[in-house]
Amino acid sequence: MHSDHYFVADHLIQILFPKEVRSERLLLVMAFLVGSPLHAQIVSEISPQPVTIQSTPQQATQPEIRRAIPVTGSNSGVSVQVLPQQTIQLNRTTGEQLGHFIQSPPPQEVNSERVHAEESQGVIVQSPSSKDENSERLPQIIRMAPMVPHNEAERFDAQLAVANGFYMRQQLEMAVSEYKNFIEMTSPGQPHRAEAFFRCGEALRTLGKSFDAQDFYKKLLQEISSGEFAAAASYRLGEYYQSRKEFRPAVESYERARKLSVDPKIQNATLYQEARCRDELGEEQKAMILFDEVSQIEENNSNWIQAKMALAALEEKNGNKAKAIATYQTIIQETQGIFAAEAMVKAAMISGALGKKEQAMQFFEKAIDLPLGGVWKNMAALGMMKLAYEAKDYKKALIFLDLAAVSSADANPEMRPQALLVAANALRQLGDFQKALSQYNQLIKESPRSHAAQEAAFPRLLTLQALKDPTLSSQIEEYLLLATDLHERAQVRLLKAENFFSKGDAIHAAEAYESLLNDVKSASILSPERSSDILYKEAWCWNRAGNSQKALDAFSQYIITYPKGTQIPASLIQRGLLFQKMGNLPGALTDYTTIIEQYPQASERECALQQKALALGQQQNNKGMVETFQQLLRYYPTTKAAAQADFWIGWAAFEAKDYKGAIVPLEQARKLNPKEFGEKAGVRLLLCRYYLEQLPETMREVAALKSEAVPGEVLRWLGLKAYQQGDFLHAERFLNTIVKSGKIDLLTAEVEAALAQALINQGKFKEAEISATKALELSTDPESRAQATLTLARLQKGLRNYNEAEKLVNEALLLQPEGNLNSEARLFLGDLLATRTDYDAAARAYMTVALLTNDPKITPKALKKAIDAYRRAHNITEAQKAEEELKQRFPEKVSKE
Repeated sequence: MHSDHYFVADHLIQILFPKEVRSERLLLVMAFLVGSPLHAQIVSEISPQPVTIQSTPQQATQPEIRRAIPVTGSNSGVSVQVLPQQTIQLNRTTGEQLGHFIQSPPPQEVNSERVHAEESQGVIVQSPSSKDENSERLPQIIRMAPMVPHNEAERFDAQLAVANGFYMRQQLEMAVSEYKNFIEMTSPGQPHRAEAFFRCGEALRTLGKSFDAQDFYKKLLQEISSGEFAAAASYRLGEYYQSRKEFRPAVESYERARKLSVDPKIQNATLYQEARCRDELGEEQKAMILFDEVSQIEENNSNWIQAKMALAALEEKNGNKAKAIATYQTIIQETQGIFAAEAMVKAAMISGALGKKEQAMQFFEKAIDLPLGGVWKNMAALGMMKLAYEAKDYKKALIFLDLAAVSSADANPEMRPQALLVAANALRQLGDFQKALSQYNQLIKESPRSHAAQEAAFPRLLTLQALKDPTLSSQIEEYLLLATDLHERAQVRLLKAENFFSKGDAIHAAEAYESLLNDVKSASILSPERSSDILYKEAWCWNRAGNSQKALDAFSQYIITYPKGTQIPASLIQRGLLFQKMGNLPGALTDYTTIIEQYPQASERECALQQKALALGQQQNNKGMVETFQQLLRYYPTTKAAAQADFWIGWAAFEAKDYKGAIVPLEQARKLNPKEFGEKAGVRLLLCRYYLEQLPETMREVAALKSEAVPGEVLRWLGLKAYQQGDFLHAERFLNTIVKSGKIDLLTAEVEAALAQALINQGKFKEAEISATKALELSTDPESRAQATLTLARLQKGLRNYNEAEKLVNEALLLQPEGNLNSEARLFLGDLLATRTDYDAAARAYMTVALLTNDPKITPKALKKAIDAYRRAHNITEAQKAEEELKQRFPEKVSKE
């Protein structure tokens, strides 16, 4: 049964029945008479004055949900939606009891365009056509009889209608009771249970019974897994969880609501709320993605600006300040008024923090110029004052005082005091000490408990000093006498120490802090928080001044005296560094471990992991060092010590001869910090590749290093490998570096011979002469001497000293009368003779090789050279014989020819 029936029924009762007979039961009956099948006529006279009832649906507490939940229900199965300002026309009747006739207005007032009939349980509702002239003055008659539900479905509809009636009229206690009755009457799977569960929950929620409301939302979701009611229930649960800071279940509820709903407003709202929850959970990257998604949707989305603002704030928090400024600029371009002003101020503050003062001032000025900037205009003015003061433009700082110092309910209570303080300081810098003193006095009078008032105390005394005020001493005494806060009594002496500190005078600052603390302790005039702060600063100053022992004592005193102090992690890390510096590695490791295990959120934990790893390395505990550095990289992947951690991890693997395992961390170290670890890591990478015999990679690593950083043994290996592979250019480069180094242990006959031969093969005969001669000098056994002699012969041939070349090759043959080297010498002799155009002698030399050896590489080569030489000597017969011999002994060489 539709809830509108109750509005109609209620007004009918007001018209038809005297006050003394009206009741809830009568309302229910009338609602059924209006909305259900009718069996007996109730006829009333047509009233000349229709009564108009304005019916407005109940507003849901959340706009998103209100729009998502349709109000439905009818006996005929047809959905009827209640629209705002729906008009219902009723005729007054003269009857006072049921059974009268209710007649509709004349056809011309109905404005009907066609005749239609609908039959439902024997009831006919007929609207006359405006074109039927015979029916123009005939009233439309609806006949009704007392309503009795015919079946269980009607009984359920009746119960739901009762509950909806109470709900729509804000009689929420009654509505809850009737919804519960409906739920108990029906079974899972029957119509309208989702509606009953949800509205019952909404009623309880409005009544402040949040836990009972949640119970009904949960029951709805347990029974019904789809539809807008389920989506709305999930959203409501998300709100409850979020309000109780149970953000993980809130995220799950919002995700479920988004999946269930088809309404883009709800989907956008759930995205925004989920992003807020993920931000609270510390899942900033996911939150940023969601905020960004919401911010891109402007249609059906009331949160897109807030999402953009939140996105910018997270970008700033994560260190991406430039991107945060860009996001704020987008907001500025797309919005006006208060949001634009806020974005301008925040963009200005980030710009100022980045040192971009001009850009910050531009943002502040734009915010000031906005007509609807609200309190952000005042903040912008304060920002302009501070920027101007920092730029020493003190006159400009004073221009914005009136706007910055405006008092309002929305303003930060520190804004006006801060503005007065900046103005007073500016006046003091301009030398207008009298006005400055007036501003300080006004600030202290208006906001005595403000932070700005505390800051003003010392510059006020400086102002009195500049004015040579004769009351300065009495002002100080008066200050001490009138101060009710024990900490304030030591303010002047503390400011003295702070002044030394601000100047970087660490020794005098430490002495001043120490003196103050000694007096404070005896008189008990400082709070523990202030005392701990002073003690920490004393320790820090001693450390900065280079007095390690006093710094160590002060840090230790702080740790013992204030075990829950805010500077405990900082004190532990400083003491640990001092222990490490003084060689007390166990003490340092204890402090580092305490920070790591007991202060997981402390900023010093990152440094503690780094220093612990280094201390373990100093103890030669490479395993512990590696594990600690790996822990550092796991918890702080963007740490500035990443390059150092990777280097020592790779170094440890290298030392353990795990060359493959060392490569990745060493490469990462070199990539992250090439200035510090480029060469250190590069040398070890080179050696890793060398020990793994990876020739191309080794050559690449050599190219990345300075030549003096490359070990000679690596160069020798590379040079010989390049020579063997026919890469004479690289062979020359690497071997020549060894030769120039003059390292005797590396200058072998093999190296000199290979270098000489590489130069010869490139036609660099003059350059090869020294190495070839040196190779012969270093050769001690016949084979190596024969090889060196043959190299010299090749050199002489290149220089066209054929006689000398022939003499040398004959010496090589004497030194090596057999074997492959003898064959190579004979081949070279044949080449030498051919060069001198003595082809017949050359052919005989080649054939001698074929006769003496059957080597599969040398012999075919000799036969082919002999064939060519015989042909050049015009000895075709011998050429054919040699060719036949080649075919018989090495047929495969002929086929490939």
